[in-house]
Amino acid sequence: MAPITPYPDSLVAQIFAAATDLSQVVEADRFMERNNSLPLSELVRMVDEHPWDPSAKALTVFPSVLSKLNRNLAWTTKLGNCYYKQPQDVMSAIQTTWDPAYVAGTLKTTPQQTVLYQPSSIVMQLLNPAVVGVPMYNP
Repeated sequence: MAPITPYPDSLVAQIFAAATDLSQVVEADRFMERNNSLPLSELVRMVDEHPWDPSAKALTVFPSVLSKLNRNLAWTTKLGNCYYKQPQDVMSAIQTTWDPAYVAGTLKTTPQQTVLYQPSSIVMQLLNPAVVGVPMYNP
């Protein structure tokens, strides 16, 4: 879970869903590589025409995340299989990685997101849902 744990909950949810259909992740990433010079409005229109799952379409606005999933197909496959078979365990694994980070003070509220600590869970919420930041770090 380490490569995606610092991402906002809404992005993690899209990653989990997209990872259950690897072919769409690959297709979407290849599409983005071929068309990355197009204006955003044109890309959105073209993506919408594809019969991909909404999660794969959603990840096209995060090309670095989509590319990471495509470059690490073995990991993405494992993530998708785990999420498909045991979604609650996958969510628990994310929570498990957040607890030490919260205690250490590295997982905290920022100008972009609020970190809500509750005894049984940690929730990361975007302050502006129209803008999703993708943290870059070495897991």
